[in-house]
Amino acid sequence: MEIIFPGRSTKMGAFTKTYVFQLNKGVPIPIAPKYTKSSKTGNHWNDIYELEEGQEYLIITTDITNRGNHHCSWKVVKIVNGKFKDVDIVPFFTQDIFDVLCPCLLS
Repeated sequence: MEIIFPGRSTKMGAFTKTYVFQLNKGVPIPIAPKYTKSSKTGNHWNDIYELEEGQEYLIITTDITNRGNHHCSWKVVKIVNGKFKDVDIVPFFTQDIFDVLCPCLLS
C-alpha cells in the first residue's frame, strides 16, 4: 500500500521530514521513498512509500517550527488491513537510526 509523508524545508528554519525503517526481527533497515513529488519551489514535498501488509516499520518524524520548537516523534507500527496499528516494541537502535534521530528524542 502507498503511504504519503509530507515534508518541508523553509527558508525561515522550519523543517519536517519522515524516515521509514522496515523492521527485520527488531533490526531496522532504512527504506527510501518509492518516489517524491516536490512543489515548484522545492520547499515542500511528499515522500511516497510502498509499505507491505503485515510488516512492522519504525517511523521517525523530525518536525521543527520556524521558531525552533521541536515536535519530533518515533513509533513502531504494523500494517493491518490497510491501516497503521501501533506496536509496543523497542527496536534495536543502530547507527542508521542515530544518523536521522533528532537530538531532542535522545534526552
